[in-house]
Amino acid sequence: MEFRVSHLIIVVILLVIVLVPILIFFRVIPGFWIFTRESMDKGLAGAQGYTAASTPGEAMDKFREAIHARKYDIAAYYTTKACGDNLKKTHEKANKLGGLIDKIRNWADNKSLMTDKLKVTLFALDPFPTNFKAGDAPKMDGEKKAYAAYKVETPYTLRSPFNFNEELKNLDHLMFKNVLSFTAASGKLTLVKEGDEWKLDIPVTPAWEAVVNHFNERAGAYNTALDVLWSNLNNERLDTGAALENDVITKLRTIK
Repeated sequence: MEFRVSHLIIVVILLVIVLVPILIFFRVIPGFWIFTRESMDKGLAGAQGYTAASTPGEAMDKFREAIHARKYDIAAYYTTKACGDNLKKTHEKANKLGGLIDKIRNWADNKSLMTDKLKVTLFALDPFPTNFKAGDAPKMDGEKKAYAAYKVETPYTLRSPFNFNEELKNLDHLMFKNVLSFTAASGKLTLVKEGDEWKLDIPVTPAWEAVVNHFNERAGAYNTALDVLWSNLNNERLDTGAALENDVITKLRTIK
């Protein structure tokens, strides 16, 4: 009897160890003092290689890698709180929208149907374009501050001058601002040390916060529309770039 009871206790303990973190992660039960949603998320991120940044260079590299993978919630671990909150609250919708943009762009390129207007439109709608790479090594300013910059690459070439406002009338231009990106991406960024971790100290302005909130309100409709468009692309007879361009932009103009 004791043998069976001891085995039962071991099974129960193992189930608790395995199931409780899973239930907390999916918010089925609230986290205990030993587990928090953030610690669980960080643990999962760490398992994917996104460990805490012990140097400014690591923070820059890990942030860039997460953005390129469209893992905005993980990128948030490498920024100070205000910017991180923006990345986390937009992650789900921005991740899906970015993925759809990638699919449509790649499809158009593979079919040789990409036009200038479509290039500009898809790039502008991208929540955080990935056309940036590592720059020079960060420069230290004392023990807890550093400065660095990414190298931003030209995202596309155009055959002729292009006026976005004139060519793309009747679009919700607040959605076409690379809403999660920040102006300083191509300039000097400040990094600060919080405890043992380095983070990008990206200030959040009221104007940027307003654009992000607008994105969160509207992105669901864009995801739904582009999801339908993507599903239909291979079933439609689009023989010219102009036809694809018209298809995409007409769909974007009808989103309410």
